[in-house]
Amino acid sequence: MEETYTAILKMPSSFFCPEIWQGFCASFTLRFWGFLPFAPVHLLFINLITDSLPAIAIGMEPAEDGLLKKPPRDPKEGILTPGFVGQIFFQGGLMAGATMWAWSLGMRQGGEALACTMAFSALTLARLFHGFNCRSSYSIIQLGLLSNPGSLAAFMLGSILLAAVLFVPGLQMFFAASDLMPVQAAAVGMAAFLPTVVIQLGRIFRDAQQ
Repeated sequence: MEETYTAILKMPSSFFCPEIWQGFCASFTLRFWGFLPFAPVHLLFINLITDSLPAIAIGMEPAEDGLLKKPPRDPKEGILTPGFVGQIFFQGGLMAGATMWAWSLGMRQGGEALACTMAFSALTLARLFHGFNCRSSYSIIQLGLLSNPGSLAAFMLGSILLAAVLFVPGLQMFFAASDLMPVQAAAVGMAAFLPTVVIQLGRIFRDAQQ
């Protein structure tokens, strides 16, 4: 029962955290620039790929050590506690900031089409990276990167599908993706990876203090 409850707690962090700030990014650019940072087909791809693959991987996560040794939770306590909601907003805010940075870089270097492509790529990749954060409240170093092969498979498959959208001519046209220079692709990767670095470093620091 406790294992089921722990697994349920991982789902809102995986789904709600990015979804809230995805809407924020859209509202922000629409308010100040008059257009959306994502095409409708981008949002369809993001939601289908980054919601399904990490969720499947979370379902394959081994039970945490010492789970049955933890004290029982308060039966009156809901899932969306203030601390958990704060975590959702913090982690989602990091991904939103990374997405908007990629979007602004694209606007400066190539205009709306490039900005949308870079924002779409950054958010997709950031959400795939976030799947590792959703595995547990512990750091990846403590869990072990290879302890759940499903999480690696989900990340690799999602990355391959994103690369196909960005670089395969027919898919590139269908998804209205602009060509990315190597330095722009590197910037997208860096922006997408940074939120996970911050989250993991915070967990490592927290565990070191305990």
